[in-house]
Amino acid sequence: MSAFSRCFWETIWAFHQLP
Repeated sequence: MSAFSRCFWETIWAFHQLP
């Protein structure tokens, strides 16, 4: 499940990094 969590959090972080 770590793979899913990683993809999920990377997506959330990407949105969080938006200007």
